[in-house]
Amino acid sequence: MKKTILTTMLVFILTNPASAQLPSKPFSIYIQGGLSAPQEDFNSLYKLGYHGAAGIGFSVFPRLEAAPRVSYHKFSPESDAALLDLESLVDFDGGDLTMIMYGVDLKLNLGLVLTHPYLLAGYGRARFDIEDVTFSLSGVEHTETFDAYTDSYWVLAGGLEFTRTFVEGRYITFLDGDDDGARRLITLSVGLRL
Repeated sequence: MKKTILTTMLVFILTNPASAQLPSKPFSIYIQGGLSAPQEDFNSLYKLGYHGAAGIGFSVFPRLEAAPRVSYHKFSPESDAALLDLESLVDFDGGDLTMIMYGVDLKLNLGLVLTHPYLLAGYGRARFDIEDVTFSLSGVEHTETFDAYTDSYWVLAGGLEFTRTFVEGRYITFLDGDDDGARRLITLSVGLRL
């Protein structure tokens, strides 16, 4: 009985046009960019980075959108010595991490009139590429290469949407992990809705 009541309430909230503004078109285009902050073990290897993203939100219900999304993130290493697990380096170059993320978000518009707050959850895949590192150790030059790899992720987020702009914070957890330990990411971005 409780399940039936909760399901009915959820359907009513998502489809009730009196409490939510009906979309003027069946889809929206989102473009955003901002800061990417590595967390936990990921933070010990990489500095604060930046990102850019684009997505298309398709209206499922008046308050619910499904949004395929692609984002690009770039990070510089804290130090190449830490990245290579060496005590110290005389001279080094490279080691930047670039990450391409692609997935689908479900965005729930909470339906308030002035600021249009929203929540979203999503899932996707990310490809990690680490630039080759060239370094000198005891007067000898070496080059360390890294294989690209992919990982699954999930995201929880929230934001405030205004007429054509929005601000958004995301908490991203990568699921598979690797030898570098736990990887989590917090992003803060501003964007345009077209």
